Formats: sequence, C-alpha cells, structure tokens
Amino acid sequence: MKEQVKNVFNSAPCEIAMLLILCSMIVTTLALKADGAWTAVSVATTVVGTVVCVWLLVWAIYRLIKRIPVKEMAPKPRFVVETCSWILLLYWFYIAASWIVALIWLPFVLWAVIRSAKSAFAAE
Repeated sequence: MKEQVKNVFNSAPCEIAMLLILCSMIVTTLALKADGAWTAVSVATTVVGTVVCVWLLVWAIYRLIKRIPVKEMAPKPRFVVETCSWILLLYWFYIAASWIVALIWLPFVLWAVIRSAKSAFAAE
C-alpha cells in the first residue's frame, strides 16, 4: 500500500495538478492584492484551483481504494515539474505573506530540490 500511495503522488496527473493548484493560488493572490476585492479573475482562478484539487483527491482515493496501478512519472520530467512547483510556492509565500516567510522556507525548498535532483539524476 505504501508503494501504491507513493506511485499515485509521484504520477504525472498528480504533479501537473499540483502545479495548476499553485498557479491558481498565485493568480488569485495577485488579483486580490491588485484590486483589494474579489474580481472575476479571483473567483475564476479559485474555482479552477478548487476543481483541480477536488478532482485530484477523488482520483487518488479512487485509485487507492480500487488498487488500480498508477505509473510513476519519469524522474527527470518529475524533477522539472517539482522544481517549478517549489519555486511557485516560494513566490506565493513572497506575495501572500512577505519576503521573510519566503526566506524562512528557502532552506526547506533547497533541501527538497537537491534531494529530488539526486534521485532524478542517480537513476541514469
């Protein structure tokens, strides 16, 4: 079961969904900061992010309950997508909170990216 959970969360649909969720978080935050109110852009990106998040959870739970095998994403493309996600998360911390929060998270992000790079490029 542990291996199946790992495969589900390292699969291409999950990695792309996480990237889309982070993008919607950034667009929503930027729209709210720029206008100071909920605009059509804020609402639309929040709805898109929520739909992607709910779809991801339902998809993962369905796959785990039915024990449907999921193919893990190839290491190098997963490294690229995960690194982009980490950079977007740092940027979201920067715009949503402040530069100090992003700075606090920076060592954890660097550790995760280095760890991911080691596993991605060790598979060669």
